[in-house]
Amino acid sequence: MPSGATEQQKEKMANVAFNATRIWTTPSLYDEEGVQTRYGTYPMVHLLLLREMVRVDSHSVRLWLLNGGTPVAQDRDWNLDTARGIHRNLVRVPRWAIAEHLGNVA
Repeated sequence: MPSGATEQQKEKMANVAFNATRIWTTPSLYDEEGVQTRYGTYPMVHLLLLREMVRVDSHSVRLWLLNGGTPVAQDRDWNLDTARGIHRNLVRVPRWAIAEHLGNVA
C-alpha cells in the first residue's frame, strides 16, 4: 500500500497536470519550463541537433541543421526563419546525458 507521502505527491502531480490543461479559464502565471503531464526529477536541457557550425564573420554562424536546413544565425539581427529552424531541431535531454560536454557551464 502506498505511503501517505506517495499519495500526496501523486495528488500534487495530478493537480499540476490538470491545471496545465486549463489554459482558457486561468489567468497567466509564471511559465515554468517542463511542467507537463509526465513527472520527472531530472534537470533537462535543450540540445540543438547540428551536422556542422561554421563562422561566417565576427557576428554570425551558418548552421547545418540535422533536418537539412542551413540558416545563418546572427548575434545582432533576429530572423524568424532562423528561429524556426533552430526550434525545429531542438530536443530536450536529461542534463546528466551531456554534462561531461558542457565544461564549466552552469
